[in-house]
Amino acid sequence: MKSMWRHLKDSWTIHRGHEVIRIEKGETVKIDLEEALCGLMFNTMGYLHEHLTAMKNMDHPERDELLREFLKVTNEWLEAGDILGWEDESNSDQKT
Repeated sequence: MKSMWRHLKDSWTIHRGHEVIRIEKGETVKIDLEEALCGLMFNTMGYLHEHLTAMKNMDHPERDELLREFLKVTNEWLEAGDILGWEDESNSDQKT
C-alpha cells in the first residue's frame, strides 16, 4: 500500500505541474508521469491479485470469470514488462 500511495502522490504532483525527484542508488532521478502511472497500475494489480487470491475459496458467482480475466491481463502486463526490461519493485531492497 505504501508504494501504491507513493505512485498516486507522484502522479498527482506531476499532474499539478510539479517535478518529482528521487534519489535511487545514489543517483538523482526525475520521475515522469508514465513511470508514476505504471507504478500505480502495477501496485493496484498486485492488490487486486491478493484480493482475488483470498476470494478463491469463497462462493462468489462471478469469481471464476473475474479471476480468468485478471490472469489474462496480468500475464499480458508481465510479458510487456519483460519485453521492456521493467524490474519488479516487490523485489527491491528498498521498502518505502
